Amino acid sequence: MAIQSFRSHIRTLELAKENLQLEFNFLKAQLNPHFLFNAMNNIYGLILSGDKEKSAGLVSRLSELLRYTLYDSNEDLMPIEKELKLISDYIELEKVRLNDTKVNFKWQLDHNDYHIAPLLLMPLIDNAFKYNNDEEGSYIDIFLDVLQGRFRFTIENGIGEGQKGRTVGGIGINNLKKRLELYYKNNHWYETSVLDGVYAVNLTIQL
Repeated sequence: MAIQSFRSHIRTLELAKENLQLEFNFLKAQLNPHFLFNAMNNIYGLILSGDKEKSAGLVSRLSELLRYTLYDSNEDLMPIEKELKLISDYIELEKVRLNDTKVNFKWQLDHNDYHIAPLLLMPLIDNAFKYNNDEEGSYIDIFLDVLQGRFRFTIENGIGEGQKGRTVGGIGINNLKKRLELYYKNNHWYETSVLDGVYAVNLTIQL
């Protein structure tokens, strides 16, 4: 009876993982059409203005981002260095359309052997840019560190008048929460807050 119960539990976990993988693949297929449209439009604008060097660099970043997102991120876990490269590429592509927003991205690793669930942080980063008003004084601060197997991620952005009282959710955030429960059950802490016009997300994972 105990063995049968154990097998049933394992099968339930496998089905949950398979279902979540289907949702994850669906999200990857969508990517965020607004981001892709903006990126291609911004690159086109740079080409028209004659900035060949910058436009070529952004084309390379967009190509690498798409390849990683669609093809390379199919494993359960990916090297964290590759995720950092993905985030850097995404930020540089987004910064082109911003005028007044200052974007800071800093990270620290005590060694390079850490792995994490792929694309885990992208819904959080995507939301920060999505809800940014790009007003004078706007900012997005992103900080990530991993020390002795303890992963910490913080993202903060100022809230414009048009965004006060907003709630953040949607398919991407719901998928993030499900993946955290599946891959890091009882080993993660996730919190959002709004204080003095600053929206913040804090995520801690024991890898």
